[in-house]
Amino acid sequence: MKIWAHRGCSQRYPENTLLAFEKAITIQNLTGIELDIQLTRDNELVVVHDERVDRTTEGIGFVRDYTLPQLKKLHIYADNNPTQSIPTMDEVF
Repeated sequence: MKIWAHRGCSQRYPENTLLAFEKAITIQNLTGIELDIQLTRDNELVVVHDERVDRTTEGIGFVRDYTLPQLKKLHIYADNNPTQSIPTMDEVF
């Protein structure tokens, strides 16, 4: 059986965040990490599942309508975890 971390370790940490990816790589016998990519208004690749930021941040609207600096100001909250932001592909790599 192959184990894939869906959006990082998203059952315990905010999905598609650096925290979720850092926790996922500690899983024994992990095959890989699945993630999602969207393009910003200023053509930056960011790691976020939805086309809109509404569900995971306090922002409203489409990822494609935000610049990277604007997205970086949004917060992703999760119980008992430090506030996260939408990471870029470069940050994930």
